[in-house]
Amino acid sequence: MRKNTMICLLGILTLTVGCGTALPQDLHNSGAAPRQFAVRLAAKARPIRVAFIGDEITSGYGATTTLATYHRQVELISRKEIKCLSYAGQGMAVGRTAKRPFKKDILHDYSLTTKPDLYVIMLGVNDAANPQWSRDMFKRDYLEIIHAYQSLAHKPRVVLCLTPWVREQNPYNADCAILKQVNATIAEIAREAGLPLIDMWTKTETIMAASTDAQGYPTNEAHSEMANIVFAEIGQYRSIRTL
Repeated sequence: MRKNTMICLLGILTLTVGCGTALPQDLHNSGAAPRQFAVRLAAKARPIRVAFIGDEITSGYGATTTLATYHRQVELISRKEIKCLSYAGQGMAVGRTAKRPFKKDILHDYSLTTKPDLYVIMLGVNDAANPQWSRDMFKRDYLEIIHAYQSLAHKPRVVLCLTPWVREQNPYNADCAILKQVNATIAEIAREAGLPLIDMWTKTETIMAASTDAQGYPTNEAHSEMANIVFAEIGQYRSIRTL
């Protein structure tokens, strides 16, 4: 009886060490066994929750179905390793003097409660339609959004995006001269805060110039391209789980 008890205790200790501090080191080593074990763990792990913060582009304007929106396509590309949440709506903007400031919207409140592992923020197009836009106020308001997420107890990651490319004549009534300043400020914020930045402006110029609908919103093809761009950048975070 005592011998059996010792065997059981040794088995428990072995499992504890294997799933604790020793496991990450083992998984970094080359060799078939650790990789196979990592695959089995990944298969059982829950999807990474990614919250997409944005405006009508993120909410799916121009896409013909919900599944065609760029954030839902990210989920499909990941083979459901990523669970996408969307907190986006028409006219959503960063600045408090805009028509629909994100911080004053109920979607902002909801976005603080669902405990995603990662936030992807793509705002700014509608700020460029605000005649009261100022760089300093935009920067302050953007930082407040970021800090609200970084202050959450579960410590999620935050990724920033420049706005996608838009035409001079666009459905957002965005002033392209202001929009360039908006994107320059977002890049500055990312650099100073040490946050990852996705250059959606440069990477979507070709597809947006060719694939917008009659109103100027991105088509399914453009949403697909945005999904590929975002997934290529956030795919590295598929192993993070904050809870």
